[in-house]
Amino acid sequence: MLIINSILSFLFLFLFEADRDTLKMYTSADLYALGVQAKEAGNAERAAELWIEYAEGLDTPSYTLGHELIKHVTKHSLRSHYEKASELYMNGFGAERLDDRDKELLHTELIYMEGMLGQRDRRQFRRMIDDGNTEILDFFRGFWETRNLTPSDDYNERLLEHWERVNFALENYNTSPNILFDDRGKTYIRFGEPNRTRSGVFMYNPGFANYVISTRMDDGRGQASSIENAVNTTTYLNTLYQVRSYHQYPSFEVWVYTELGDGPDNVVYIFGNTHGGAVMSEKKSVDDFIPSAAYSTTARNNPVSMGIGGGDSPSGATLSSGRDGDSDVALEGGLAGVGQSERIIPALVLQFMYYRQLASLDPFFSERYDEMMDVYMNTSVRLPLSSARRFQQLNSARVLIVQASAPDERSTSASLVFDISTRVHPYRFFDENLNPYLKIYFEEDTEEAISFEDLRKRNDLDDIRFSDYEVVRTILFEGKNGERFDSFASRDNVDQSSIDPLERNMLHIPYNKGAQSIVAHSELYDISLGDRNGISENSTLRENLRGIGNNRADIPEAVASSGLFTSDVIIGYRDEDLDFDSGFVIAHDRIIPAEHSLNFFYEAYNIPQGDDGFYSYSLTYRIARDRSRLGRIIRLGRTSETSMTINNTHTAPVFSQMLEIVTDELDSGNYILELLISEHEDSEVLHRETVSFSVR
Repeated sequence: MLIINSILSFLFLFLFEADRDTLKMYTSADLYALGVQAKEAGNAERAAELWIEYAEGLDTPSYTLGHELIKHVTKHSLRSHYEKASELYMNGFGAERLDDRDKELLHTELIYMEGMLGQRDRRQFRRMIDDGNTEILDFFRGFWETRNLTPSDDYNERLLEHWERVNFALENYNTSPNILFDDRGKTYIRFGEPNRTRSGVFMYNPGFANYVISTRMDDGRGQASSIENAVNTTTYLNTLYQVRSYHQYPSFEVWVYTELGDGPDNVVYIFGNTHGGAVMSEKKSVDDFIPSAAYSTTARNNPVSMGIGGGDSPSGATLSSGRDGDSDVALEGGLAGVGQSERIIPALVLQFMYYRQLASLDPFFSERYDEMMDVYMNTSVRLPLSSARRFQQLNSARVLIVQASAPDERSTSASLVFDISTRVHPYRFFDENLNPYLKIYFEEDTEEAISFEDLRKRNDLDDIRFSDYEVVRTILFEGKNGERFDSFASRDNVDQSSIDPLERNMLHIPYNKGAQSIVAHSELYDISLGDRNGISENSTLRENLRGIGNNRADIPEAVASSGLFTSDVIIGYRDEDLDFDSGFVIAHDRIIPAEHSLNFFYEAYNIPQGDDGFYSYSLTYRIARDRSRLGRIIRLGRTSETSMTINNTHTAPVFSQMLEIVTDELDSGNYILELLISEHEDSEVLHRETVSFSVR
């Protein structure tokens, strides 16, 4: 049967090469089966093409196909199919039902994602899969959508990176037939390749063990009586023997991730085993490589008693080097001078020995070693018998703390391009029908990325071509519970010097009442290389992607008033080095440079119509020094404030206005701009807007 299948596979592949139209004679199911045969025959490229062809003929999405295709193309690095695999995988989450094969693969996916999910979530998701609840597909879709580095299109770099890691883990950490991969695979899938590693076997150093023990124990060569020296020698040698007997030459592998956590320490993961074999399990600390019995403070770790009596002794004498059982209370008091023996728990010596062997790998281990040795070497105070166990608990807590500072997962692909530090600023405006919309302004730090790239290409800082680059900006609305809906994208050339300052780097987005916040993404592309060309050979990123950034902002409430009201106020200043039309700079951070005049822009709505048919209103603005943390306005200077009233007349009930206020003589400090809107100069104030700003 195997021979027949191989022949059929060969014949089909031969026909496929000769004439692609041959595929038309096969049904959709045939294409899938033939893809499986191509895969088994070792023709990975043909298998991918057949499965893609099969997918295009399906009436409904297939989760199983998406799973198998993306796993297949990432295993064989078929980069020309990465985009299609990403698309079909995500489309597969639209399946209307789950069959047994879907459930099997979903359970496997949960294993791949184990390190990224909490235990409670995993239990809930397993129940959903067993019940055939298709809402589990919504979870997977949302999980990967929120991690997409470039959400402006269907290609998900982070998803492909995840599957590359899955295949690496399956191939390199599949150390037992009972598991897909050991704990190293779980960590690798979360974070990728560690920055530093060290692996091997913890070695026993008899000279170091002798040094540690002799620091607090008399080796029997002191100035005591012969009987006391004999007892000391016995207890000393027995302690040394116990330490040696508990050392099992454990295998270890330590991974260090730099700049992974939000704390000062690097994040470390410790793997190993003490029983031989290839499976490396995650350890809570280095101390876990030491047998639990070595920490015991009971009689099992007491030095062997030495009895001396009978013979020439008239009455016989019996000396004991230790007690059965243990009590820290009996040993913690008093001094332990040089030459006086103490009881040393075997685990303590092994702790020093193992941490010493890792001290040069990372400060995390050298600091733990120094802390323990500082306590131990202070021989003026007896060491509690529980010290080894206390060190173990403290060291485990330290590992837990640094690991807790790490995210659930991290993309290493993202670190291969510039972080362009996207900032996003939403302002409320209304259209002529008083429907709310948002003016969303983007700020990105693209100059460094572009300068670096152009210098690399042309080696000439005087020839930086900003027009060769474009920024793709995407806005995603997010609900109260983190659900995402509605997205908007734009593509703009980085060089926007010829565009109205109020329109630069800005998206007009219809207001979404169900949204609580927006998530903004920016993608910087080198368009001189083409429009979003192929996938890089060194990562899952597109070859011409040069920078990414993202930011989140709350959406201000937008409710139109039945009376006269205004939009949000946009403030800024004039850059004297630019011409008047293009020199307006929006101060999203509300900081106005000293010796510059304040400018602000707003729109007024529902302007009342007079008997003459025109629409008019009165605007009074005031600038006052804000000296109070409670927001109380104190007049500018000693006796006055900057104030002016302007009467506006227009032919429509909506009016846009840009005003400049001479503020170049304002001292550095915090101020409040207050806008008062009324029908007439002396009439009742109908609307009030206040904006805080600073002069620096």
